[in-house]
Amino acid sequence: MDMALFSVNLADLVFFCVFLIQILLAVLGFIFFVSGCDDLFIDICFVVWRLYRGIRPGGGRPSPSEQDLLRQPEKPIAVIIPAWDESDVIRPMLTNMLRTTDYGTVHIFVGTYPNDLETRGQVDLITAEFANVHQIVCGNPGPTCKADCLNWVYHGVARHERQHGIRFEIFVMDDCEDLVHPFALRLFNYMIPDFDMVQIPVFPLRRKWNDFVGGHYVDEFTEYHGKDIFVRRLLSGALPAAGVGCAFSRRALAAIAGDRDGELFNTGSLTEDYEFGLEVGRRGMRSTFVSHRLPPLSAYNGPWKPRDRADARIAVREYFPSTVRTAVKQKARWVIGIAFQGWSNLGWSGNLGMKYMLLRDRKTVITNQVCLFGYLIVLLILAFFTYSRLSPDAYNYPALVQRGSWLWTLLLFNVGFLLNRIWWRFYSVYRIYGWGQAFLAVPRQVCSNIVNGLATTRALFIFVRAAVLGRRIAWDKTAHVLPASVAAAEPLAAGMGSDSQ
Repeated sequence: MDMALFSVNLADLVFFCVFLIQILLAVLGFIFFVSGCDDLFIDICFVVWRLYRGIRPGGGRPSPSEQDLLRQPEKPIAVIIPAWDESDVIRPMLTNMLRTTDYGTVHIFVGTYPNDLETRGQVDLITAEFANVHQIVCGNPGPTCKADCLNWVYHGVARHERQHGIRFEIFVMDDCEDLVHPFALRLFNYMIPDFDMVQIPVFPLRRKWNDFVGGHYVDEFTEYHGKDIFVRRLLSGALPAAGVGCAFSRRALAAIAGDRDGELFNTGSLTEDYEFGLEVGRRGMRSTFVSHRLPPLSAYNGPWKPRDRADARIAVREYFPSTVRTAVKQKARWVIGIAFQGWSNLGWSGNLGMKYMLLRDRKTVITNQVCLFGYLIVLLILAFFTYSRLSPDAYNYPALVQRGSWLWTLLLFNVGFLLNRIWWRFYSVYRIYGWGQAFLAVPRQVCSNIVNGLATTRALFIFVRAAVLGRRIAWDKTAHVLPASVAAAEPLAAGMGSDSQ
């Protein structure tokens, strides 16, 4: 009798699961459909834009050659780098930059904290060797937030200008883990002041083939910086800065700082770079994204040599987190800054194209979670299928989706959208990293969806908790690493690379 009752209850549970799956399929299927149409629209815009550039006389702005970059008179450049708890990487990173960067009139300003003595000590070793590296110690103990550190550095640059009679025309943002192309500064020098903001691609360094977490950054950045960003500029006229590999004109920084009482970056945002780039566009100043490939650098005699197609492009290379925990932690910070704080700080300002792009940025709060529910549905369907096959007395439940129904058609569209997404991810990665990484991008998309879903869940929890408790969200930074060849490099001899004003 007990077994019969158990059987009835189990059958009821399975029937409830079937009903729940059907409801979830309908709701999530509709969300996937709307998001898929949105993504398809971006794909179509990109294809049309590429075809237009191909048939238009001249094909747009001519790409500068190596000689064009070398002939352009050098304007003084200030590179600003925030550093909290970066003692492991800051010295080799600066050493590598000074060794490989082919630009004379550049000064590097590193922002450190009074209570971070190890990082300050490493920067002191570099400043003792190179006259064009300067340490700016923030007035507040760390960690505060990246925007606060950058504001202190900006004030330090202004103080340096007054004391040494130099005027920087270009300001470049980089991070402590960046490997910068030797001609990046020359490209910024070539593009500014025609543009007030110039962003170059961020291409993650390769990980081992089985490092799906570290590898999924390759896929996401390559597709975004190889396709989506161009459509964004086309439709909205504004670009979010990536925080690394981005340069601003003096005019842009002076205009924004003047309206904010000298506080250049918003300390109420974890993604101050994202907001700052959009603010440049909102003010009617010109922004551009440049993905430029140079032939072999015949005039460059430094140690940098291209190893693959990603290295051949003027871009920023770096390692991203390779564990689920660190990736979720980093991406949660991005979601908080872009989706939640961005909504609060920026609202829905700008033209129609900018509003549409803001909507795309913020829809991830829903779509990332929906992907997790989608995988839950797959598990429920597999469990239902297994139960119905292994239990000889299982009730013959009706099909989850009736062939020819509206839900059947909706799911078929979603399958098409999924295949389209896989194709664009595969093609984008192939263009930069080749066949091997392109094929790995297909299974890594599952990892990408799971990490993004977990990160959004974490972001929502942190944001709501901070709002309820009235606390400011702290700078929850990610530990950084450099390639072994860079991290083990010996410091340069004194005087090399410091031919600056």
